[in-house]
Amino acid sequence: MREFTQSYPLFSLRGLNCGLCPRYQTKGDSKCPGCGGKDFYLKG
Repeated sequence: MREFTQSYPLFSLRGLNCGLCPRYQTKGDSKCPGCGGKDFYLKG
């Protein structure tokens, strides 16, 4: 799957604010890298 580079990483590709999501704010293996981020397609 192709990875994207975002100008504003706190906003998803659909315009949602990732900064409000607890999975984006957490630390560790369950941290979401944001839409199109490194290994995003492997997170589930």
